[in-house]
Amino acid sequence: MESYSLLLLLFLPLAVVGSDPEPTNPITLAKLRKIDDVSSSKVETLEQAKEYVARVIHICGLDSSWRATADVRSRFETGELAAARITTRLVSDDSIASAFGLLSQELRIPTPPQITAQDVGEYRLALSWVFPHLMKSAEKQGLRPVAAGVLLHLLVFNGGHFPGGVKTLARRGPNTSRVQPDTSTAQLLPAKATAIEFEYQRAYSSYFRERSPAEIDSLIGRVLDFLKF
Repeated sequence: MESYSLLLLLFLPLAVVGSDPEPTNPITLAKLRKIDDVSSSKVETLEQAKEYVARVIHICGLDSSWRATADVRSRFETGELAAARITTRLVSDDSIASAFGLLSQELRIPTPPQITAQDVGEYRLALSWVFPHLMKSAEKQGLRPVAAGVLLHLLVFNGGHFPGGVKTLARRGPNTSRVQPDTSTAQLLPAKATAIEFEYQRAYSSYFRERSPAEIDSLIGRVLDFLKF
């Protein structure tokens, strides 16, 4: 399997190669915990931002297969630094919801769920109880670029479906809810896949088989524009 960029890894499944019809979730719980750990480091300079992005690439196993354009990588690095310095440069919940809509349209989902900024905010807050460094519950206005990519990935891979208990966890906190992370993938509460989840995941598979690297890079650029970094 090949990955075309960091963003592709973060919010879309890896391209399915050969005859395998089932897409896979590239963000396992183990990887997400490692990303959460490295997200505890401060980013105060561009060099630190570059190191952070490089460490995420390494955790995801992309050291030898990195194919992102210099522009994409630079946007992540400068975006991380800007968001760490100025809260208004965080990726907003509304931007993530809009990016989800763009991807639903690109994947040609007939009746995509209508995800709102409030939905994204509640999911973000719930995830912050499990991954506090990456999701940072204190940052009420949004997320830094890498975290925004992770959250968008979870939304799209799950077909916009919020696992049961997310709203309860967001509103009451971790000690009053039974919500727990799945043991195999970065989801809250193991749940049987719904029809819409299968629809999104199979749309991924078709998309990556049919599109060229240039077309995928074009999509990445448009998503970055929606996320505003």
